[in-house]
Amino acid sequence: MARRWTLSRVAGAALISAGAVCCLATVGRAQGPAPQGASALVGEGRDTFNGNCAHCHGGDATQTDDARNLRRLKSRYGADAKLAFDTTLREGRLGTLMQSWNDTFGEDEYRKIWAWLQTVQAKD
Repeated sequence: MARRWTLSRVAGAALISAGAVCCLATVGRAQGPAPQGASALVGEGRDTFNGNCAHCHGGDATQTDDARNLRRLKSRYGADAKLAFDTTLREGRLGTLMQSWNDTFGEDEYRKIWAWLQTVQAKD
């Protein structure tokens, strides 16, 4: 038996589809070009971050929620920022959605992401 599509069903399906497309189009998308003169290491770190981390931390780490704002690592952790970064990626954070990335990333990816994150730290 064929399903009848009323105008309200078609409109509802269109709105849901449009919302999903908008959401998917922005997840992991970079927010403009890499900074002028960025090295290949930094550019690759940015690409790795935006492809894997942006769904929680925002494209180009633009998430402003304090717990997930990676642009404030240095102001939050000071000299221990790199240690906090390494520990969090390797072990995850209990009680949060942050998982360990050891099964996904190797030392090279960690190094690249850290190199890029250093270029976007807030100037407090």
